[in-house]
Amino acid sequence: MGCAMEMMREPTMLGACLTGQLESIAKFGHGLTLGRYVGAADLEDDGVSFEAKFSVLNLALEKKFRLSAELNEKINMSLARVPR
Repeated sequence: MGCAMEMMREPTMLGACLTGQLESIAKFGHGLTLGRYVGAADLEDDGVSFEAKFSVLNLALEKKFRLSAELNEKINMSLARVPR
C-alpha cells in the first residue's frame, strides 16, 4: 500500500506522508523537508542520556569501520589476483 493511501486511512499519523498541492509546497520555497509537511512523532524519554546513546552508537560505528577496512583489504587482495 502506498504512502498516500496510508495518509487517507490515518490522516493524523505523524511521520507518514502527505499528498500536497503545488501551491502549499511553493509557499515554503519548494523545500521538501519532511517535518515541515508531516511532522514527527514525539519520542518517549527512556531515561538514557544522549551522551550514553551516542557513546554506544559511536562504538558500533567504529566496529563497522574496522570491519569495512578488513573487507576492503580482502577485496583488494582478491582483485590483485585477477589477471588483467
